[in-house]
Amino acid sequence: GNLALLDFFAAGLLSGKTDSLQCDNTSTSDGMSLYATYLRRFGRLAVKLGLRGNLDSQHLDYALRQEYNADSTFWTLTPSLHLSYSTRDMHSFSFSYTRRVSQPGLAQLTLYKQYGIDNYGDWGNPDLRPAYSQKMELNWDKYFMKFGSVGAQLYYTNNTDQISELASVTYSTFYGHNVSYTMPMNIGSSWSGGLDLNVTYRPSAFVNVRCYATLLYNNEDFTFRGQEYHNSQWSYRLRLNAWAKLRKNYQFFVNAYLGS
Repeated sequence: GNLALLDFFAAGLLSGKTDSLQCDNTSTSDGMSLYATYLRRFGRLAVKLGLRGNLDSQHLDYALRQEYNADSTFWTLTPSLHLSYSTRDMHSFSFSYTRRVSQPGLAQLTLYKQYGIDNYGDWGNPDLRPAYSQKMELNWDKYFMKFGSVGAQLYYTNNTDQISELASVTYSTFYGHNVSYTMPMNIGSSWSGGLDLNVTYRPSAFVNVRCYATLLYNNEDFTFRGQEYHNSQWSYRLRLNAWAKLRKNYQFFVNAYLGS
């Protein structure tokens, strides 16, 4: 028959305060999370919907240099969808979609320029934006009574506004010479897609052999110093895992990997 289930979860308001004597600063963060899921079964088909909401507020206060203070408030909604279906002859199908958000931290948003050994600095970037990721997976598995199983997985991932630490050199009026530094930046987007095939051979409860073959395509488009770059490539992975129990007190393992 049909089955419906609704879950709702809410995390209370969380506050944290951290003092740093080295930089003479105080950071405060508050957050709230709401998460709801809805599960419905239609015979052998299961549908699960999810929605997550996050509210994050952060404040960084420099006691001696107020111009370096940083504030950030992010409100994000991340949906998810999961489908699964099984047949009487032991075929299993599933599909999933998820969306994620990666938010920059306060240290990445401040204008404060911190230097360490050899005048090498870590700079912040107040214009930094959150990075988003979307992922889709499609799975199929077929199980056999006396053999094991075979399966295939198709997956696709799309990333936008990716954050990376970029290195550069500039002249410093404070030190009187060139200094090196890194700064977080939204450098661009990337996407990847792949196909994974797997075979599991299980002739008995004491022998298990698994083989995996993966073909992956990766594409990147990013910008640095006003110039656009493009990179794409194919890669592959082959894996073998074997396990067997010999006699009563001995176990045997084999693991092999080949990839590009």
